[in-house]
Amino acid sequence: MPKCVTDSIEMLGFKVERILTSVPINIGDLTVMLFAADDETIIWEKRVTALRIAARENDSLNVFIAVDALISQEYKSLVEQGELEAPLAIVVSNNSSIVPVKGVDARTNKLPMENPHERVMPGLRLLYIILLDFLDGLPTVPNLIICGNGFVNETKPFGPYLFANNHDLARNANELAVDQNVFGPYPGEKIVVSTNKGTLGSVEWITLNKEAFRQLVDKQKSFIDEPFHVHTKPILSKFASLEEQENAIEKVEKELKYLARSLLVSPVGIAAININEYLNGLLGSKRIVFHFKVNNFGTASLIYAFDLASTSFDKVDVSPDDLMHEFPFGIEMHLEDFYGLITGKIQIWELAGTAIEHWYMSDLFSNVVASLFTIYGEQVRPDLASKIYNRALLSLDTIDG
Repeated sequence: MPKCVTDSIEMLGFKVERILTSVPINIGDLTVMLFAADDETIIWEKRVTALRIAARENDSLNVFIAVDALISQEYKSLVEQGELEAPLAIVVSNNSSIVPVKGVDARTNKLPMENPHERVMPGLRLLYIILLDFLDGLPTVPNLIICGNGFVNETKPFGPYLFANNHDLARNANELAVDQNVFGPYPGEKIVVSTNKGTLGSVEWITLNKEAFRQLVDKQKSFIDEPFHVHTKPILSKFASLEEQENAIEKVEKELKYLARSLLVSPVGIAAININEYLNGLLGSKRIVFHFKVNNFGTASLIYAFDLASTSFDKVDVSPDDLMHEFPFGIEMHLEDFYGLITGKIQIWELAGTAIEHWYMSDLFSNVVASLFTIYGEQVRPDLASKIYNRALLSLDTIDG
């Protein structure tokens, strides 16, 4: 866990204790163990820790919470060797974030490339991944609980992601499963696990907003029936003066020098090196392009191409409409937002999910956006994360400014 996170927790008045993984900690009637993410977990999720919770007096009553990161081989080995009781239930996360046809988000490739996975019914493939592939190496778990994928980006016209209703996913899974119970609880529902057969109930202090839920479902249906594209809008305000904009451009160009070295050894840099031909024939050394939208003080666009040979970004005079034809990898975002990212005003998660469009001749994890997740994540740039966290904390009444 990055220190910038624990520093922020301490600013709230809490004491932070770092606990070694795989070491049992007793809390009341429970015993808790933390497990690090598996080595194969994508780098920006490696900070995520899985949680095993067991009854202190009866270790067979235990639940394993494995959200966002792959389950560690250490945990699987301890269960396989009998050193830990197998879980009565595992909580798994649905992180699919599948947009409807013609919808655009951070994962959408603007190039019209065929995805071999689209040949398989995506709902079945999703169930296979989160309920079978994800749990490979563990004995059959009697109760599986699906969480996640419930966030909605209000700037996107399609409402919830496809297959975001875990309740429906669980129902479909139960129709297919032989010896497992699958739950996809709505907010306010609870699962009681004391035997191999979990039971669904509810709590009184959380109530599902059924009207808001219905509106989101209707919004998704309307988009599916009549899809349309919405161009990205900047997250942050436009520059107040030409001088402020020029200062921002100067800082962005300086940042690109730092970014160039990181991109060269990133998955997208390696993918770009290995592609020698594109739509217009043989490629030169410029294969990745950054397009900053400005539309302010007489400047419409700033376009920089990454030169693999010189490891530098060079300003190029290419029409924005021709960028996808010239470069196999590219990204488009608003100048003020990228400036906000590199100065600690917004995080890469906010920017990528809302105001970025990109294209790539590679896989989902070998593109510019995926590389930015790594380069500007809080593990690599805790200095930027600290600025954001501190600013948020200082806005709270509990913090003495």
